[in-house]
Amino acid sequence: MTSITKLSITVGILLIGLGVILYISTGSKSLTAMIPSVFGVPILLCGIVAKNENKRKMAAHIAVLFGLLGTLGGLGMGMKKILTKDVGAAAVGLIIMGVLCLIYLIACIKSFIAARKSSLEFFLIRNLLPIHNLSMRFHWRGFLLRPLYI
Repeated sequence: MTSITKLSITVGILLIGLGVILYISTGSKSLTAMIPSVFGVPILLCGIVAKNENKRKMAAHIAVLFGLLGTLGGLGMGMKKILTKDVGAAAVGLIIMGVLCLIYLIACIKSFIAARKSSLEFFLIRNLLPIHNLSMRFHWRGFLLRPLYI
C-alpha cells in the first residue's frame, strides 16, 4: 500500500468524521452539515480500491477530482460565509474541509509528479543507457534530454 493510498483512507475518514461532528453539533437539523462526508466517502472508497495495483491509477485520479472539488467548494463557500459575517459551525466546517482537501490535493499532485519522474528515469536507464557510454547519464529538463558527463 502506497503512502497516497494511506493518505486517501485517512483523509476520507477525517472528512466523514468532520461531517458527523458538524451534523451532531448543529443539533441534527440540517443534512447540509454532512457535506464533508459527501466528499469523504468517495475519497475513502478510492483509497480502498487503490490497494489493488491494477486499479491504483484510476482510483487515485478519481480521488484527486473529489479533493479538488472539496477544496474549491469548502474554501469558496466557507470564505463566502465568513465574508458575510455568518461565522458559525458550518463556516468553520467548510474551511476545515477545504484545508484538508487542499493538503490532500497537494500531496497527490506531488505523488503524481514523482511517479512520472521515476517512470521516465526507469525508461531511460532500461532503454537508453545500454546504447550509450555508461559514464554518460541523462537528466530530464523540461522536454529536452541533455547528456550530463560525469
